[in-house]
Amino acid sequence: MRTSWTMLRIAVVGVRLLAASFLFGRPASASVPDARMLMPVTPLRQVTSPFGQRHDGFHPGIDLAAPYGSPGVAAEEGTIVSERREVEYGIVLDLRGRTGVVTRYAHLASVAPSVRSGSRVRRGEKLGSVGETGNANGPHLHFEVRIAATAVDPAPYMVRSNTIARVQLAAAGRSPGSRHRQRNAHIRR
Repeated sequence: MRTSWTMLRIAVVGVRLLAASFLFGRPASASVPDARMLMPVTPLRQVTSPFGQRHDGFHPGIDLAAPYGSPGVAAEEGTIVSERREVEYGIVLDLRGRTGVVTRYAHLASVAPSVRSGSRVRRGEKLGSVGETGNANGPHLHFEVRIAATAVDPAPYMVRSNTIARVQLAAAGRSPGSRHRQRNAHIRR
């Protein structure tokens, strides 16, 4: 049963990406944001939860651990389309970029005074402060990238995606040097 739900989810994502390609007038692979989004929080301590399936369900973003109160910044230029408080995410901001891609920033402690729904923000502008509002275990920023309302893995689109990959490998108990061994593990079987 779980496999059929997974296949259904993949089919829905595929349809949404095709719809995005139709709306943006270019191939689905080109409708995603460029690979130059900024890291939305510094200093980054670690990625505490990567994008994808986890023990309690699907995780639609990445959790970036940082000291409480650290600035959360806009990964790209755009307009704030939503500023709200949710039970699960706490204080949440949604930013729509020029291409229509939405980036989401959640678990914020506070929102910058200049940031309101409808306000334009520049890439790197402070949106708020890292917190632990909503259902959070420690201070972190939950960051999502959404294309045609479908969550996609943010890591490949970020300037420091190599840093994220290294942190994710370390969190999983693997060193970056072991990537070659992991990639070729199937040869030894």
